[in-house]
Amino acid sequence: MLNIKTIDRALLAGLAAGIAAFIMAFFFPDTSKFISIIIGALAACAGYMIGDKLFAGDDQTKGR
Repeated sequence: MLNIKTIDRALLAGLAAGIAAFIMAFFFPDTSKFISIIIGALAACAGYMIGDKLFAGDDQTKGR
């Protein structure tokens, strides 16, 4: 069964990675693929951590 707790964090991680990919493609078009993948992965990790901090209070109020 899907856990709503992980869905909101995953959506925020995907949003952060998408924004980072857009900025990289728009402002730095000559960046190598390897560097773009590393930056996208770091942005996804950062987005997940930010989502974890933003939605941490929801887990305690819902009794999860």
